Amino acid sequence: MSQRGESTRPKERSARIAAIKRSKLSIERNLKSASLESSQTDLELAKIAIASAERQLEGRNKV
Repeated sequence: MSQRGESTRPKERSARIAAIKRSKLSIERNLKSASLESSQTDLELAKIAIASAERQLEGRNKV
């Protein structure tokens, strides 16, 4: 009787290592895309753009 999951696991050591490396890279990509760092940067840029637009609008209203 075979063990559970054994049929889908590569038999050779090098194939198992390659599968683990692919899995690691996939996890790293997913973690990077889930990172809030880029979203925080986008938020700060949006705040700067809004502040700039508000200053320009205030200057137009004073004239």
